[in-house]
Amino acid sequence: MYKPFFGTQFKITVLLMAMVVLFTWPIVGSQAQLDELENRELKLDLLEGGAELFKEINKGVIQIINLSGSAGSGYIIDKEGHAITNRHVTSGGQYMEVAFWGEQEKSRVLGYRHRGVLLAEDPALDMALIKVEAPYEKFFPIKLAESGLMEAGDVVATCGSPGGVAQAGNYLNPSDPLEGWLEYFNINVGVLTEIVPFEQIFAFGFANYDPAWSSSRREHYATAVEYMFHVDSAINHGNSGGPCFNAYAEAIGTNTWGLGWLENWGFSVPTDLLKKSAADILAYGEVRRPWVGIALHSEIDSSTEAFYYAGKTEGLWFEPRPKDLEILVVNPYSPAYEAGLREGDIINRIDGQKMDYIFDIYKYFLNANLGQEIEFKIRRGKGKPMSFVVTVEKKQIRYFGADITGMGRSAVQTLHSPITY
Repeated sequence: MYKPFFGTQFKITVLLMAMVVLFTWPIVGSQAQLDELENRELKLDLLEGGAELFKEINKGVIQIINLSGSAGSGYIIDKEGHAITNRHVTSGGQYMEVAFWGEQEKSRVLGYRHRGVLLAEDPALDMALIKVEAPYEKFFPIKLAESGLMEAGDVVATCGSPGGVAQAGNYLNPSDPLEGWLEYFNINVGVLTEIVPFEQIFAFGFANYDPAWSSSRREHYATAVEYMFHVDSAINHGNSGGPCFNAYAEAIGTNTWGLGWLENWGFSVPTDLLKKSAADILAYGEVRRPWVGIALHSEIDSSTEAFYYAGKTEGLWFEPRPKDLEILVVNPYSPAYEAGLREGDIINRIDGQKMDYIFDIYKYFLNANLGQEIEFKIRRGKGKPMSFVVTVEKKQIRYFGADITGMGRSAVQTLHSPITY
């Protein structure tokens, strides 16, 4: 009797082999990832006081003196001399002076420092990218880690140039009697105390919603910080813009803010948030932030103005998990308005998902792609449920007919331009 080669027994054998591959492949892949992690050389040895880490990264950390008068730190991210720093370090200046670690004495000689040129800023992350004009061999890039892998309790180290303003005086006036009073670079070892979520960043005022600010600043400043690292390693004045490292000499964030009246109470913006902005600036010369153009939190009114002026920033002025997800603001020049969404609409679903947390929705918009279509299922008044499709666009500062650029406004004076996503 003829028996085909691809008989039942053969098919069973092939099926079993496929099942073996199917079930072992994830294990093999996971093991490969684990091996890669285990093969990373631990640079931060607490018994050595972080000496190995400092040897690894010090050439990539820079001091920045903004010719407008401010100063801070930064770090090189590629062999072309691009460096990340804070927006509040570069604010107000197109050019800056840059010094590398180990060149402190030479850099005090007027004219020795290297020139840095501002490429673009991202105020929503308090981030700026500069190009350092220095010889190729000066650049020792610092690796950007996956900041999402960090957990509270992990060892970290902050690095930079503390006391930058005093040193700016020394540089501009070499005979200044304070010369040598402060170090140019330092490293501080500590732990990641807390991963601060979006809601708390709003609550303690980092996404400053000060009504005294111009519309442009309020709309942009720190409004895309989806989470932040609270670290207990020192972030002093001048450390702004410097890197926050993990134990493998990889940057997990950029030091942005410290509470000067409290010791070891500093914050770093995670690198996972910074990478896309840096890539946008290098590719397009600007940050192209996804934007729908709505807000689900209330605008500042007289009561919340008093709340902020009193310095009571321990809580939000709105409920982050409201009973109804009501759209409270629709920018009239936004893709949301063009698609048909209006203030007062109640969101039932977004792309088929039921959401009840305002900050999850904001993060969903921030992580969308330009040109992506987002479907909104809404309820308007007592009418039937409605569906609108919004095409995500690049965020623009346009509000009630006013074109807003930089820190100024034209055409229409609006006291409050609400943050929209």
